[in-house]
Amino acid sequence: MIKRVINIAAVLFVIVFSSAGLLKAVENADISFDKDNANVGDVINLKITARLDENENLSANQTITFNNFDVLGYSVNHISAVPNVYEINLQIAAYKTGVFEIEPVSINYIGTDGAQKQFLTPASKFEITSVLSKDDEDIKDIKPLRKLKRKAVYVVLAVILAFVSAFFAVLLFREIRKKKKEEEAAAVVLTPKEKAVKNLLELYNSYKGGHCEIKIFYYKMSEILRTYISEKYFFNALEMTTAEFFDRVKKSLPQEINVNEFKNYLKVFSLARYAGFKPSEAEIENNFNYTKLLLESL
Repeated sequence: MIKRVINIAAVLFVIVFSSAGLLKAVENADISFDKDNANVGDVINLKITARLDENENLSANQTITFNNFDVLGYSVNHISAVPNVYEINLQIAAYKTGVFEIEPVSINYIGTDGAQKQFLTPASKFEITSVLSKDDEDIKDIKPLRKLKRKAVYVVLAVILAFVSAFFAVLLFREIRKKKKEEEAAAVVLTPKEKAVKNLLELYNSYKGGHCEIKIFYYKMSEILRTYISEKYFFNALEMTTAEFFDRVKKSLPQEINVNEFKNYLKVFSLARYAGFKPSEAEIENNFNYTKLLLESL
């Protein structure tokens, strides 16, 4: 039993002795603040002063966390080489009230033998108070609160402006729509002849633009002519054969229109039904001009 106790004591001694070189004593570091207390959300500047042995280096890459405090940022500065002094400056903030313990944290540094070691920062306390404390008549956050109030007013004004703009936009849209309808109603109504000539010109432009096949072009050109004559002379020319249509219209032809020429013109529409019908561009233009002449003369 005594031998076992001696062995355990020896192991503990070895552990403590071996770790003594890795973890420096607390006396090698000091901790200080730029203020004695702070309000919730205030930034507190915390400074850790570390005194290392000669040629030892403090690592700039540290992971430092505190319970009840947020670490907003830190920097490491080498103050002097002899004595070998480093400063770690941290910006911390708390979002709860009370007296909080700042427990020791481990700081990494490189020893003279190149091995990574650590030391512990001293423990401390810090008081966080509320801006609405009864003991503090001066509310420090009064300016930010006023800014927030002004922002709220701007938001309300922006909403009102948006509604007013939308209201006038609706009125303007209605006025434009009303004016457009009035212009359409006041537009001159085309006569049957003007409408037929307009449709014929649009058909010819469609053909010239490659949007209408030759058979469709001749079919619609005949349809435009027969529709106009039906409206003008009050008979259904669309249902008549070419012969019937010729017999009915030849009596109404003006003197400048040759009857035989008109008869040969009508035969072209019958030929256009066949697959082998391939008139030249000159013939197509002549048929278009003759149809336009008929519409303007009848």
